[in-house]
Amino acid sequence: MSLPINIFVILGPSGSGRRALLPNLVRDGLGDGELPAAILVWSGEPDHGPDSVPRGLANTWFATYDFAPAKTAEGLPVPLAVPVLPEATRTLFLLAPGSGDPRDFIEAFHAWLATSGHELGRILLNSHCRLLHDHPETATWFECCAHFADVVLLNQRQDINSKWIREYELSFGKKRMPLLVFFVKKDRLDRADLALMPQARRMCLLFDPVEEIEDLTIETSRAPVSECKAVIDDDTEFDFDPAELEDDGDETSPAEDEEPAEDEWLARDSRGIRKVSLPELPKA
Repeated sequence: MSLPINIFVILGPSGSGRRALLPNLVRDGLGDGELPAAILVWSGEPDHGPDSVPRGLANTWFATYDFAPAKTAEGLPVPLAVPVLPEATRTLFLLAPGSGDPRDFIEAFHAWLATSGHELGRILLNSHCRLLHDHPETATWFECCAHFADVVLLNQRQDINSKWIREYELSFGKKRMPLLVFFVKKDRLDRADLALMPQARRMCLLFDPVEEIEDLTIETSRAPVSECKAVIDDDTEFDFDPAELEDDGDETSPAEDEEPAEDEWLARDSRGIRKVSLPELPKA
């Protein structure tokens, strides 16, 4: 029986340079015991520019997967159509579609993962800072992706005011999001191994075992506020001051018999329409 594969999902818009990061993630982020690796790209994704598929990676297998936002007869998300991976595969990098509603992909991936026998390592958001800076109306799209992410990669930062970058970096801690933030320089991270450490830091509980969700309280959800931090250039960490992030109101724990709250980003109304709408992304 083959061992479960550790999966890293990479969210982000087309043209953000997600595929250009893969050599660094594979060579510097994985140990010998985590190879060979497989890289799967959505079959409908453009194959040009910053998102062209890197070649020449040793111990790495490339393929595409199929995905369409659809429901089964029972009203459940249709799982991703993933090809059979080589038996020796230890790690899978799965690049989400770079357009459309990322929640459709997240739900389809969750449906596939549940029966795959594999494990989710982390979800990474490769944030296209130039796109967000020039089109602030897309902020909700990026915020939605960050909700599902354990790690945010600040990419495509050329010629953007450093104050804007700093404010964006600090915004995650101010929202009590315990994810890690990395700066991308020339298609690489200084600590790719830290970015791929399989420890959950995301706000979304969709991928958590039910028994773990039932044990969570508002005070202990994921990492404490004091542990929210951003990993920045030159292997330096900036720790947020918890005093600056405290709410004025008191936090309370949910009642023991209360059902876990519905994820606001995944919630739908009685017609099946998502309660939170997302903007369409302009072409990068």
